Amino acid sequence: MYNTQFTILFDSDETLFYTKIGLLEPNKKVICPLHYTVWGETKKECSERAEQLATALNDLKRIKELSE
Repeated sequence: MYNTQFTILFDSDETLFYTKIGLLEPNKKVICPLHYTVWGETKKECSERAEQLATALNDLKRIKELSE
């Protein structure tokens, strides 16, 4: 399972909150040099979307492992 680390930030130009999510393996080795970004009108909405994305990415990893 991936560890995710994210911080909610505010973009004053877009007037939206955003979260960049970095994926890490359990040993903290970065497995994805890119960040996934989610946006929301409130901190809560942004946080919920980030959690949903992290869950979906972990589910995809599990599906891939099962199909190998």
